[in-house]
Amino acid sequence: MTCTAYQSGNPTFISQLSLRRAKSVCGFLGRKVPGIEVRAVTSFADVSAQVQRQDLAGLSPSALLRRVVVQASPGLPKLR
Repeated sequence: MTCTAYQSGNPTFISQLSLRRAKSVCGFLGRKVPGIEVRAVTSFADVSAQVQRQDLAGLSPSALLRRVVVQASPGLPKLR
């Protein structure tokens, strides 16, 4: 499962609060959903590519200020 934090304004700036929020959401879901594996990864991504996805269509970057997008993919191989 991947949790992505967004920050409005400068798309390359992600605050520590946004990162903690994303990790908290993933941790919460990891405790609530049996058998799910959560791995924390911190990296920068192109926000415009994510905004074009169907579930985020029509949202401006400022609308993503406090959002955490969760992407779950079944059957992923375990990372070592």
